[in-house]
Amino acid sequence: MINSSILPKYSKVIYSLNPDGIYFTQSEIERQETPINRLPLELRIAPAGASNVKPNATKVLLSRECKNGKYKFITGIQDTSIKNWYLGNDYEFYRSQKIISIILFRFIENNTKIEVYYFHQFDKRNTFYRMEFAHSIIPLLNFIAA
Repeated sequence: MINSSILPKYSKVIYSLNPDGIYFTQSEIERQETPINRLPLELRIAPAGASNVKPNATKVLLSRECKNGKYKFITGIQDTSIKNWYLGNDYEFYRSQKIISIILFRFIENNTKIEVYYFHQFDKRNTFYRMEFAHSIIPLLNFIAA
């Protein structure tokens, strides 16, 4: 987890594409080092029409776990103007309130890995401001990762 006066607190998780070419999986080490209970162990990419996600999403990321047609984790991801970076969010209910967390996704190594930056319980008031946040924060994340 990183905490800075410039950046809101976030956690970073890396997923790698399985040999089957369908699911991205967190490594065992990754699960122990950065446990984010809201993120699934495995994700796959699907077209936006594949689920009940707002049409402004380019694609969706789905967990493998699915019960009665409902996925444990699902988020639409939107293109940002920065190559290989996408914006999504997650929500949970805490004390009867819907709490949203912004998530940034970066596809790397010829789309065989996904870096996930999870800003727990950090949100902006609508999609426009979330995208504005993404465009201001991504250059900082690129700088930190370099």
